Amino acid sequence: MKQKKLAGLSGGQLKILALVTMIIDHFTAVFVDYNSYGRWYWIGRGIGRLSFPIYCFLIVEGFFHTRSIRKYGTRLFLFALISEVPYDLAFYGTVFEPHHQNVFFTLGLGIVLMSLVQVIPERFGEKKVKLENIVLLAAYALVFLVSYLVKGDYEISGLVLIYLMYLVHGNRKNVAFSNIVVNVMTGFEGIQMLGAVSAVPVYFYNGKKGISLKYFFYVIYPLHLLLFYWIKNFVM
Repeated sequence: MKQKKLAGLSGGQLKILALVTMIIDHFTAVFVDYNSYGRWYWIGRGIGRLSFPIYCFLIVEGFFHTRSIRKYGTRLFLFALISEVPYDLAFYGTVFEPHHQNVFFTLGLGIVLMSLVQVIPERFGEKKVKLENIVLLAAYALVFLVSYLVKGDYEISGLVLIYLMYLVHGNRKNVAFSNIVVNVMTGFEGIQMLGAVSAVPVYFYNGKKGISLKYFFYVIYPLHLLLFYWIKNFVM
């Protein structure tokens, strides 16, 4: 007797959706002139708003399922460094833009934040609740300060979304609600509000890993940025 396939979207399918919407967003940002093609510009960037919240959700899922949180975080920061020059070249036409860093920094800091939230209570136990709360607040402040100084994509709002998804992990309705609230609040009267639409595919996550291609989803980030830079500056 054949087993029924679980309805919904697997982690692999969500990764593909996040990747496609991200590439559409980046293609629009690099190649579509706002002044000449305003409507198409906003359509492309609007589609791209779905990408980051889905990646945040996948980072939280990865945190709970990875065999090594340390290796997971290290991998994110490694690709943050690898991707920075391609990111700056594609979007700013320079080797280093100090005021904007790529999204891997934000995702990596999300891993750091979740790790601290998990480890600190384990270290203090029930008898040192006050001290535990003080240390937790200091840890929050430090991670958010680093995020502000580094200026990775989405900065503090991205960390808030990851943190909320971590707190309500396993509850699809609350995850979707957190997604909607953060995107609406950070995108009030702006295009980021469209990121709330990503709550729909995230809600239908079926808990299955699906297609892996782990390193492909890392490597494609700097590669597509380098490709866009090359096309814009040496082909067009």
